[in-house]
Amino acid sequence: SDNYVGYLLKLGIKPVGVKTASIENPYFKGMLDGVENLGDGNSVEQILALQPDLIIAPSYMDAALLEKLAQIAPTVAIEYGKLRVRDQMLEIGKLTSREEKAKEWIASWDKQIAEAKPKVQAAVGDKTVSILQPYAKGIYAFGHNFGRGGEIIYTELDLKAPETIQKEAIESGQGWASLS
Repeated sequence: SDNYVGYLLKLGIKPVGVKTASIENPYFKGMLDGVENLGDGNSVEQILALQPDLIIAPSYMDAALLEKLAQIAPTVAIEYGKLRVRDQMLEIGKLTSREEKAKEWIASWDKQIAEAKPKVQAAVGDKTVSILQPYAKGIYAFGHNFGRGGEIIYTELDLKAPETIQKEAIESGQGWASLS
């Protein structure tokens, strides 16, 4: 799953293979040199050839494919958006025997948030903040647990979403909404 590559890198772990989305991610530029591009991540043969120690997959992956991957190496299927950033880091730290390093990252993260939060709240004031992505038939609005920085904006920094986004993307638990 490309959703957890950043966690591994922060823990000092360079994966042996990642999906194309991670290879092309500009934030990982130079950090994944020499890492195998697994394309869409569905080639069991390509993954087998890498002889991984652990496979991290999304929970929505096809059950038959997850079963095949589990025959190659221990496979963990993670439900996206279920855990907060710090909790997910801790879980990946435990999975990779880097729990102490994960705790150090969490302490650093908490310090950064504590320093940034009053500044950001002062700058934003009572205004609302939206995370939007246009598409052909409307706009996606993202909430607190579906990437795009939503958890940081709405949960860590305690900024407020407009009423529609609050109701449809956050309170619904879905994490996103399609707006016309």
